[in-house]
Amino acid sequence: MTANTNHTIIEVTGPPGAGKSTYIDRHLGDRIVYQGYSPSTGGRTGRVMRSIFFPIRMLASCRLSWKQFTWLMRMASRLDDGLIERINAFRNAWLKFSLKFDEPKAGNAVNSGAVVIDEGISHIPFIMELRKEQIDRFLELFGDELKGRLLVLMEPPSEEELLDRLRRRGHRRGGSEERLRRLARSNLASWRDYCKSLEERELAWQKVPFRPVNAGQG
Repeated sequence: MTANTNHTIIEVTGPPGAGKSTYIDRHLGDRIVYQGYSPSTGGRTGRVMRSIFFPIRMLASCRLSWKQFTWLMRMASRLDDGLIERINAFRNAWLKFSLKFDEPKAGNAVNSGAVVIDEGISHIPFIMELRKEQIDRFLELFGDELKGRLLVLMEPPSEEELLDRLRRRGHRRGGSEERLRRLARSNLASWRDYCKSLEERELAWQKVPFRPVNAGQG
């Protein structure tokens, strides 16, 4: 299934290993694609500089309300991870909003509907491993940021195949085999609950059935 490209901005999301990157390459590769929250150029120095200056820039412009900010903090603090992983989850979710600064750089491409975001704001439920009630709250708090965008939700493979893909790609939040399996199960549950929540909302979204691709993709 190819996404409805009438929307100006398309966000592709889904559990790690669901085939997001492959789908984008096959169906949306002719468009301007943002990976996560920023271009992945500059090597280690570039990553460090972005980690420092994006939050400062976001704080200065108050892109998030206090209610949104504190909710993200609470969701990160409940994760079954170590302190560093919880901080990284909060940081990764927070930095999704830096795309608001970068969208105008696409110039006419934004107006022509050529922008695709791989794991944008809509990816937060997977970062935070949210369930139905929490996803409902996420959509209440961040619904305005998602309006006008088409959310493309990639269906994940089976638990065992998803687990195998997470192993192969060395997912950084995996840790032990037990934690990796919990992560796979949590992402599957988040995907099911996410679909239910979106069905109850007036947001534009599409569900893309899983199609086997090479392990480690997406």
